[in-house]
Amino acid sequence: GYNAIVLAYGATGSGKTFSMVGYDNNEGIMIRSLRDLFDLKEKMESKNNKIKIIMTYVEVYNETILDLLVDKSESRPLELFEDGGKNVNINGVTELSVNSSNEVFKLLT
Repeated sequence: GYNAIVLAYGATGSGKTFSMVGYDNNEGIMIRSLRDLFDLKEKMESKNNKIKIIMTYVEVYNETILDLLVDKSESRPLELFEDGGKNVNINGVTELSVNSSNEVFKLLT
């Protein structure tokens, strides 16, 4: 398996959203990466490989981690922890299995 993370850091108004999502017909990094990821998944599965993509979506702000895939009314700060294998995990974060870039876009919306 492989893991990946996309991190946008900077002051308010510095262009994070534009860089990640884009604007009009100018797609950002996140949109392009998702399309490429699911295109690759489709090609790999045509060769009898089973691919599972799991998504989490969090915001880190002032040392607080929030799960962006839950209702704001149910949202609470999450905690980081390190397991025995020195992997860093977020306790209680929502993990969703996704099958297409359009499914991810709907979740983000």
